[in-house]
Amino acid sequence: MLDELLTKDSAAKFFDTFRQRRDDIEEFIEDVQKLQSFFSTQIKLFQQAHNDLKTLEPELRHISELDLLRRVDLVKQILAMSDPTAKIPELAMLLLPVKDKVQEVLKTQIYQVETKSKAMREKLAEYVTSAHQDISAQLDLGNITQDIDKVVTSVNQVTSIDSAIARQSELESILPQLLQKVDQQANEIIQRQSNNGSNGKATCVKPIVSVQVARVAPKPLLETLQDVDVYLEALRKTLLDEIQQNHRVRLE
Repeated sequence: MLDELLTKDSAAKFFDTFRQRRDDIEEFIEDVQKLQSFFSTQIKLFQQAHNDLKTLEPELRHISELDLLRRVDLVKQILAMSDPTAKIPELAMLLLPVKDKVQEVLKTQIYQVETKSKAMREKLAEYVTSAHQDISAQLDLGNITQDIDKVVTSVNQVTSIDSAIARQSELESILPQLLQKVDQQANEIIQRQSNNGSNGKATCVKPIVSVQVARVAPKPLLETLQDVDVYLEALRKTLLDEIQQNHRVRLE
């Protein structure tokens, strides 16, 4: 079009051609304005939506609300358009409820970890009282529960739901280790008392072993009375073997 205008050798022909190509010129101007708008303001919205979507993708498997998932699909469609300029202003509002829901699920998961940590502390305190009643006041539970504190601290710093779930799994896995620490600390206290002659009758705490009752079963599914009898006999034998070895048994 520009080449055509430049070939005109008079002002009259120039403006006549200009009028004839008015629609093309207006369309060209509109395209330029779109480009200016995109690169001045919309590109930031476009890039932000792209980054938000990338961050949200791993979290979406924890979201079940169809309306929110449809919003995500719509954002993907807009980002894939050849000319998304008319839809770009909608991107932020489309993703906002999705981001809010992810944060809600994350906070719920963190709360579950914190609740689990409190329950574990209570369980440890009950175990100390029942297994080491005579010296329970001398045990340093604060030192023993440091591993729980570390998990709770780390879960409050996570930014993804999967990370929070991983912290909960980590928390659940350390309970046997903490119980062993209780027994170890109790043994050390009783040994010191014995060496100092402060308790002539003090004896070392019997070792505690854990028995996972489900693993004792000869098969994973019990269907008959005979299955139950076989399982109970296997469990009885396992427990008696440990007790005869001067062990105390913790059931799991």
